[in-house]
Amino acid sequence: MWCSNCEIYLPYLGETAKCATCGKALSLTSEDILGDSPVRIVTEVRVPQVQLARKVEDAIHASRCLVAEAGTGTGKSFAVLVPAILSGKRVVVSTATTLLQHQYMTQALPFLAAAMGDLGYEVSFGVAKGKTHYLCRRQFERDKKKLPKFKGVTQGKWEDFVAWVESSEWEDKQELGNDVPPFWSLISAEECIGAQICKLAKNCGYVKRKMQLQNANIIVANHAIVGMNIRIGGDKILPTHQIYVIDEAHKAEDYFRNAFSSELGENSVQRLVRYLERGDIYPPSDTHDGYLKDLEECSKKLFARGASLIPGGDKLVIEPEALDPELTDLLGAVQVVRREVIGVFTSAKNAAEIGEEGASELMYMAKVVVNRVDSLREKLADIVQKSEASVLYVEDTHGRRARYKIRRCPVFIGDHLAAAMYPSLDVTVLTSATLAVGNNFSHFRTAMGVPTETDEFQALSPFDYGRRSVLYLPNHLPVHPNNDKMCLDKEAALVEYFEGLTKEIVRLVKISKGHAFILCSARTEMQELFERTRGIISYPTRIQESGMSTGALEEWFRNEENPVLFATKSFWEGVSIEGAQLRMVIIPKVPFPVPSDPVFKAKETALKKTGASGFEIFKKLSVPAMVMDVQQGLGRLIRTMDDFGVAAILDNRVTPGSKNFKRGYANTLLQTLPFTVQVRSLDLVRQAMEMFIGK
Repeated sequence: MWCSNCEIYLPYLGETAKCATCGKALSLTSEDILGDSPVRIVTEVRVPQVQLARKVEDAIHASRCLVAEAGTGTGKSFAVLVPAILSGKRVVVSTATTLLQHQYMTQALPFLAAAMGDLGYEVSFGVAKGKTHYLCRRQFERDKKKLPKFKGVTQGKWEDFVAWVESSEWEDKQELGNDVPPFWSLISAEECIGAQICKLAKNCGYVKRKMQLQNANIIVANHAIVGMNIRIGGDKILPTHQIYVIDEAHKAEDYFRNAFSSELGENSVQRLVRYLERGDIYPPSDTHDGYLKDLEECSKKLFARGASLIPGGDKLVIEPEALDPELTDLLGAVQVVRREVIGVFTSAKNAAEIGEEGASELMYMAKVVVNRVDSLREKLADIVQKSEASVLYVEDTHGRRARYKIRRCPVFIGDHLAAAMYPSLDVTVLTSATLAVGNNFSHFRTAMGVPTETDEFQALSPFDYGRRSVLYLPNHLPVHPNNDKMCLDKEAALVEYFEGLTKEIVRLVKISKGHAFILCSARTEMQELFERTRGIISYPTRIQESGMSTGALEEWFRNEENPVLFATKSFWEGVSIEGAQLRMVIIPKVPFPVPSDPVFKAKETALKKTGASGFEIFKKLSVPAMVMDVQQGLGRLIRTMDDFGVAAILDNRVTPGSKNFKRGYANTLLQTLPFTVQVRSLDLVRQAMEMFIGK
């Protein structure tokens, strides 16, 4: 129990107990609720969970930041939420994906609301997502006749969708699962005109969610929306809160960088024009049509110019001058449209026939429209500026409708967060299963701008890795020819490399009788291995094809007998297959960041300017990223106390004793992984698997 006056912890003494020193009533602590006490709300006591909860509680009492690594199985959701609830302060919990938000909303929080409610603590919660996740009823009614005509929309699918619209309370597309229709972007709430003037707002799921957030003391957000809230400032997107918990914090840097970036997609202008062309927003006329056509034409020229810069490439770092005069022309066209929009609405406001109520509604509409135009103008203004602190590049996304993007993003996000996030909060807790590299948090802390006065904690996983898993590190396989400086015939060596991997994967999958993930770091590697093993592996085998839903593949794997899945980075984390259905995870090649990535190159250049050597840069940038990725990938294997299996890394650069062993980073990786038993031979893998299955 806790005495806030004496600032001391005491053993559980009863719900009405008082401090023997000062006489003040004692309050429950997270250790009372999660530990071995009469008011415990969990079925089993997990020591690491209680330890983490105590650290979070200490941080809240002291108004300090906490960086905490919580190994898989710790139960970090309860460990961070229980202390937050006990504090009585409003907390925002953010995750990497909307799927994880959904898990909080449907699993952890309903349980805590009931259990903590029985102890006298009120728990109300809501979810914060972007507008694109919700249906716009107004737009749905407008487009109702043309939507069924979309390609791939059958009569049955349309009827099911209409039934969902009529019955859904929140109108959140997550409720549709894999049945999100192809026309969703046309009817999402992204172009919401505002609850003040929309006549259907009373039944709008997005509006109801916003109202729910105002009354919630726990807000479940995602990194993307929190990043935008930090960038805009003043809690304009999320309600004011005192505690911020960053779950899956190892992903936060990338999401926050995106939030602080300015991106112009090939369809950005077309979407604005489509919005302005609606008669109730921007009255049609030949003059207006002319300005909008000019705007579209300037956009087409800009992206044609961008496409010409990267034939056959994915990304190219550029300077703004590379896109002149097209970039300047587009900025000018946007400014003309802005001026005309304001002029139209001002003239309409002065018209006597619309009345005072009409003028008020019109001016609100004008504000919405001008904000949209200004958003595009600000992106362009940011893109044309020169800055060593950010990088500008053109990207070919290979998308069908919006293929090219122009993007400026900050190189290091830490300074932005240090100035805009931590000072505005009482407490920030950053937690994940993978934050430390070799038991050191320095890489993560630097990337996230974590304050110097910050507590650190590592909660070890309660899983018995020593008895229920082995790490297979073969030393007989060839390395990729790109990693062999002595290789003279790259083409022949590449054939030998893939032949060796193919044979080893087939042998391993035979030992596990399927039930395996083969996690590849590159799509080309995945396709090559899949093609080579197809027809040799006798179990049901699938590959993660471009555009395929992760959820649909995960569902297939759960329900198929002896499944084998070749997958890329989206299966390295966030996927949880419990039990014997997944008993082997294979990583053919440890993944390092792509050297040509614009942000990576910019970071490398910045570090070189400080005098850092090539090896120092490699240790600071590449090694931590690789270690965290491998941790996440192999973390798919053991998800519960009863799970078992084999983790295999077929890259003998990390196999001790191999001629290709890279001590400089291999030791760091192996010291970080939780596996305590390493084996070198397939016979030992077979014996281990037989023992596990025998259990």
